[in-house]
Amino acid sequence: MNNKNKEFFFGGEEDEVAVITFTDSDGITVQAEVIANVEIEEFQKEYIATLPIEEIGKYKENNLIILEYSEDEEGNPQFTGITDPEELKDVSDIFMEYFSS
Repeated sequence: MNNKNKEFFFGGEEDEVAVITFTDSDGITVQAEVIANVEIEEFQKEYIATLPIEEIGKYKENNLIILEYSEDEEGNPQFTGITDPEELKDVSDIFMEYFSS
């Protein structure tokens, strides 16, 4: 994650939150608060954990949504759902360990 995006997502005041908007493969548009990111060398990828701002469709307010994070050529953030079930389980386990420490 470049410094500009790291500052945007995690460098604000304590009462500020970074919110992203994404549309899933079912066409549901979700606004979610970014709460953490991890880079996993095994997959050579970076991921973010988010929480929906409000319940919408299958997305409940307290359910963690994990997305793959990347940047385009200009450094703008890109978010992609994880389609590989094994990768999703491994990444979820890493985030759960992160949040429990």
